[in-house]
Amino acid sequence: MEATNGAASVHGRRRVHAIPRTMTFEVEVLRQGEPTWVEMTGHCRERCSVWVDIEVSAARDTYLALAYTQEPVIDQETGDPLLDPETGQAVTLPVFHHSREVETRYRRDILLAVLEGLQEGEADLLLGSSDGLDILVDLGWFTRPSDTQETPPDPEEEGEETPAPTGAGSSPEPRRSMAASTGST
Repeated sequence: MEATNGAASVHGRRRVHAIPRTMTFEVEVLRQGEPTWVEMTGHCRERCSVWVDIEVSAARDTYLALAYTQEPVIDQETGDPLLDPETGQAVTLPVFHHSREVETRYRRDILLAVLEGLQEGEADLLLGSSDGLDILVDLGWFTRPSDTQETPPDPEEEGEETPAPTGAGSSPEPRRSMAASTGST
């Protein structure tokens, strides 16, 4: 038996996983004006459909486009913008600007991508409590911020997160219950 990229290989055969890793969440929502408990499937980062990953990537791309601005590099001696000698254009650098609104929209868009059946207003309510972040942490899309951290870290500096364990422990997790209510029907 030979190991190839974490998969077992025996005489030209290779065993791979084509089963997504999910968790079921019980979420209290308002549907047709009535409080209702709904089971929603959450897709774990570790082994999700490529389509879920594409939606999460689109949310991240939007977030990065809103969180970064190109700002000119200023010559400290003259106070003028530095110019590229080849193009004559101002030299710029990307600068990260934390915005609670942009960060919240990012988390909401990821919640909508990874939690089947969740509606936008419900995602907003979940994020207003700790439940929204708890779901994202449980599914492996976020790590819990430290208590001393004032602003979220620059996502370009975070690097890849450590994947969740695989194997026997990768079976679906127990259900979690949380509430989100909106005035929508």
